[in-house]
Amino acid sequence: MKRLLPVVLALVSACSAWTGTAPNESRFARAAESWTGAPLDEMIATWGPPRQYLDDSEIEGAGIAIWRSTWGEAYRCNINAWYDPDRIVTRIDVTSYKCDDKYEEHLDMLMRKR
Repeated sequence: MKRLLPVVLALVSACSAWTGTAPNESRFARAAESWTGAPLDEMIATWGPPRQYLDDSEIEGAGIAIWRSTWGEAYRCNINAWYDPDRIVTRIDVTSYKCDDKYEEHLDMLMRKR
């Protein structure tokens, strides 16, 4: 029981401190998320064309633009940008695994300029 107690305490403290976001958010994720509220076409002009578009089945003209850049276990950089019928980005979800290293030279250019 004495050996198990530190593990249980560590798990409990980790769960109680979790805020719902990654504690070490990547620069890649911050660059992508900076486009929330921006016109989708401006994001496309900076990031390049998305790999795929998915239409929203409930709201005509709305959807998700999807960027993917993966290579096995070397890196995984995915962006899902939700946009409304006016093509304004309303939400961005990012998967960033070693993307700061992959895009290190480009991260400043990928950040939205306001």
